[in-house]
Amino acid sequence: MKYTPKTLKNNVNVTPGSPLRELIKLLAWVVGGLVALYIILGLVVSMMAPHISLKVETGMGRLFNNHICVNEIKKESKRLQKLVDGFYPFLTSDDRRLNYKVFVTQNSQVNAMALPGGTIVVFSGLLNKVSSQSELTFILAHELGHFHNRDHLKGLGRALVALVLSVTILGENSSATNFIFNSIVQVEMKFSRNQEKAADLYAVGLLKKRYGNAKGALEFMKKLVREEKRWKLFYYFSSHPHPAYRLKYIRNAL
Repeated sequence: MKYTPKTLKNNVNVTPGSPLRELIKLLAWVVGGLVALYIILGLVVSMMAPHISLKVETGMGRLFNNHICVNEIKKESKRLQKLVDGFYPFLTSDDRRLNYKVFVTQNSQVNAMALPGGTIVVFSGLLNKVSSQSELTFILAHELGHFHNRDHLKGLGRALVALVLSVTILGENSSATNFIFNSIVQVEMKFSRNQEKAADLYAVGLLKKRYGNAKGALEFMKKLVREEKRWKLFYYFSSHPHPAYRLKYIRNAL
């Protein structure tokens, strides 16, 4: 009898489908798993934020300061530091847990941010926009409002999760890690509209305690309303409420 070899239907050493398709599926699972881990750990950090100890927060602050606090304008830092120091007698004992330090950085962005440990970063682009000291005190009081509500820990806690994941995968000193860190910080520093409203109202109350009025809040919001050219629909996707809406609830609070 003549032997006729059978053709193998399956070969465990060769994928039945396209190798490229299998690679894409594998990468999708890996990326999806990392994103899910980031979201879950981020939620856990947000829940834990109000209970983070001063020691841990100070340690986190040093990490973020090393990446963000660069190109300081020392003269402006000292000027704004005096304004922040003037708020101390009007802060609650819990809010005085931190030693607030102002850092003015050379940056064209019109922005300011609150970092763990008590650092308030103010971009020079924002200083170019304000026209009075009362407006400046409102901005600083607004950032103190984020510290009061622990918003800085909730947002940056997620950024820290991203940093840990990128360092684990890519290494501490890689350019990709630095890029990921800076990108995530920019995203997570954008507080929600409810958080921004709460910080505004906190600032109004703090200004009234210190000066007996909130003139700076009204001045700054009126300026933003005059200069705002974008449609209100744009703010549906923004972390900040529309300036007209902010001016309305600040007036109501006064």
